[in-house]
Amino acid sequence: MNKIQDIDGYANVLNRDTLTALIENRITAIRIPNYMTELERGLALQNIRYYTEQSTYLWSKDFSVIGTSIGEAHESQEKEDEYFDNAPKTTRLLQSVVFPFGSPMARVAKLILDAWEPGIKIASKDGRQFLPEIVRHFRRGGQANPHIDQTNTPLLGHIGLKKRLGCNVYIDMPTEGGSIQFWNRRFSDQEYEAVKTKGGNYGVDRAFLGEPSLNIRPRAPEVVLFDASLPHAVEEIRGEGDRIVNGGFFAFTDHDSPLVQFS
Repeated sequence: MNKIQDIDGYANVLNRDTLTALIENRITAIRIPNYMTELERGLALQNIRYYTEQSTYLWSKDFSVIGTSIGEAHESQEKEDEYFDNAPKTTRLLQSVVFPFGSPMARVAKLILDAWEPGIKIASKDGRQFLPEIVRHFRRGGQANPHIDQTNTPLLGHIGLKKRLGCNVYIDMPTEGGSIQFWNRRFSDQEYEAVKTKGGNYGVDRAFLGEPSLNIRPRAPEVVLFDASLPHAVEEIRGEGDRIVNGGFFAFTDHDSPLVQFS
């Protein structure tokens, strides 16, 4: 059994032990450095910048995306239908065009398959498969408010999730800012709804939470698999360059069941 190396709340190896530690709240994240070659990364960045110039995101003007996110799908029946209708073609676009060598998230899924004996399954609803991954492109000045990724939502409630593990593959990072920030607070879905910022914004006011308990500043190309049930945020992008990630979720139901992938 490999020893879990807990350094400021994270492990530096992905295996059954570290996944279990992440699920059981004993660590906050798992980090895997140097995840792409420079050739893979260069081609991906060129394609991502082209496709994200054409995208919009419902909740925030701070970043653009490739794919309709699960968060947007909760906004209306129209957005839910758009999410499921577009999922197959978005998956093909990401896994064969945007990432011509195969998507980093698909590679993370293979690593998890080696580490988690019950395996992985793509979430589905009424016979329609969820989108397994997405790309987010933050530019200078962009940020994300503190938030948690809820489990008991109208779209996810039937799955019986107990923990959402967020996964970001950092393909590019700015010279300043762009860290992922965590707060050592836990909210139920109901408690989170009660403290969410009102007035057209999402997430929780930073003044309510205080200073972050942990800042992780990834170095591209790096994977960060993290506890998405903790309040987390994206620090404002400063300096030169963008924050570009290929991301999604691997959610836990129980120790003898597959992790559930969606985005």
